[in-house]
Amino acid sequence: MTDKPSSGLYLYTAAVPFCDMISLYGFYPFGISPDGRKIKFHYDGKSRFSFNNSHKMPGEHKKLVEMNEGKYFRMVTNKCVL
Repeated sequence: MTDKPSSGLYLYTAAVPFCDMISLYGFYPFGISPDGRKIKFHYDGKSRFSFNNSHKMPGEHKKLVEMNEGKYFRMVTNKCVL
């Protein structure tokens, strides 16, 4: 594992100078939601594919939650409704 940020976090930093409001979706790396639902598609670093640069997604998520509390962006982690 590395300390490199995910590609999504790189894209967030690229969007900051151009956007007044940013909403982040999908930055939740755990298999169970906060309300106890099983999440079918998530990144937990246990892929059957070999990646050279896995990310420390739980640490990145923790930092994003801290930044969300500072109102830097809107982090959406609740259940998506179509």
